[in-house]
Amino acid sequence: MKFSKEEITNIQKTLYKNLKKRAISYEGPPSKELLSYRTAQKKISNRNFSISNSEELFKKIGASDIIYLGDIHTLDQNSKNLERIFRFLKGSNEKFAFALEFVLRNHQQKIDNYLKNHITEFEFLDSINYEKSWKFPWKHYRKIFYFSKKYKIPIFGLNSQGTLKERDLEAAKLIANFKKNNPGYKILVLFGELHIIPQKIPMMVSSLYSDYFDHLIIHQNLDDVFWKIKTLDHSIIKFNEKEYSLQVSPPWIKYESMINWWENIINDPEYDLHEYILERGVESLSSEAGEKLLFFAKTINNTLELGIKTEDLANFNILSLKNLKTLLSKIKKFKNPKFENFLKELITNGIFFKLPFSFDYYCPNYSSNKLAGISGVHLRSILINNYFPEKSKIDTFLHFLGNFLASYISVKVFNPYKKCDLYYEIEEKCNSKNLPLIEKNVFIFSKFILDKLFTNCLEKGIFESKDLFELYFSSRIIGYFFAEVFHQQMETFSEEDKYFITSITFKKSLQFDDFQVLYKVLFNEKDLKKFKKRYF
Repeated sequence: MKFSKEEITNIQKTLYKNLKKRAISYEGPPSKELLSYRTAQKKISNRNFSISNSEELFKKIGASDIIYLGDIHTLDQNSKNLERIFRFLKGSNEKFAFALEFVLRNHQQKIDNYLKNHITEFEFLDSINYEKSWKFPWKHYRKIFYFSKKYKIPIFGLNSQGTLKERDLEAAKLIANFKKNNPGYKILVLFGELHIIPQKIPMMVSSLYSDYFDHLIIHQNLDDVFWKIKTLDHSIIKFNEKEYSLQVSPPWIKYESMINWWENIINDPEYDLHEYILERGVESLSSEAGEKLLFFAKTINNTLELGIKTEDLANFNILSLKNLKTLLSKIKKFKNPKFENFLKELITNGIFFKLPFSFDYYCPNYSSNKLAGISGVHLRSILINNYFPEKSKIDTFLHFLGNFLASYISVKVFNPYKKCDLYYEIEEKCNSKNLPLIEKNVFIFSKFILDKLFTNCLEKGIFESKDLFELYFSSRIIGYFFAEVFHQQMETFSEEDKYFITSITFKKSLQFDDFQVLYKVLFNEKDLKKFKKRYF
């Protein structure tokens, strides 16, 4: 059994090198100035660092007058972290403003018009010529404007024409001037990752603003840092009192996002701003989806030594909304109205699934997470001879559970920062007043199952009154939770236990007794109620 952190790291390094090489190839020869910026960033990435935590970081954010957050324009994870920081600042009752790279400084009046609802979203994007001036996915930045409107937070644009140094200097002047004119405001700056290293914009602002102030630099997902971190719990690292990094996404995901951008947006001569960006966001609709899924399946097959022949791995069919007519005709062949309605509900909610008794997979978008997840289900389906339970509710639940275990374990190989709800979050959602009742009931049922496992009194009969929706989504919640625990603590399991877990997951139709033993092996007297998802 080669399923170890060392083996996984080797896979990840190969994937990283291949995707980075391919992403950079789209850019063409870099300028000397760009190379110097990249060299400077690599140098700061290779400094010594210590491990920090969200409490320390938020304390620093609270004490800082200007917060610089590095942006990788194609990766939505970066703007999501901006939202997390915003929610913290909002709770502090301090005044603050957003300073954004992606809007040109001479479009400030258009920003103000949009924030005052004088123009629509589409009119705003059209007026700033977003299609030509920026092009990166608008959905990454839309929520900033939503927050600004709702909470009356100023936004000012930082972009300008010129060399990289000239653009940095212009941005620094705008930040310094805003601070001089609005001394009581914190400024949250979102700018390209190469520009927020200490000797670039932060140093320029310091030289232009004579009054004392505290600034904080927050890098995101530095490549070289990722390979030095020993555990994913260390997602916040500290270079010094004024410089941190959020490591919440593996570096190859960044390069994949760049590839998707080049392949699906920038080279499209019929690119339609309203239809593509506003309505659909940045979806990877690559024709290489089949090749990617096969790559993931081959990698997991070899790593786990599952022994499936390559020609058998290639026997699958991916269906998306483009194939909706074909998909619906396949669903109708089951001649089961309840099952048909259930699968239609998964389609409308954008949730991937496998059609029983086939190797047909519905995939709403071709992200790495989706395709890696499907690869796990595909491997399991081959090894259990396309089995699908048709009568017992407990067998249906356990079948779905096995699929989600295989899916999430496979995803974690390629995206170790993938997060899911653990016991703390499941309990929170059981008590939430904001969730729709049907969704809340699924969490309540999932918690009930976990609590019964914890007290060793789970009974088969509790599943018989549940419908397919509850069985499917409760099995997903629990399957992901179990797989996350396995991945987090992989090195603590014996080879015998690892073999048992992966065999139960991929090679067997789960039975009720298997489920109970799996729980005991995974948690091994650990308190499942203490498991909580990382903040970053």
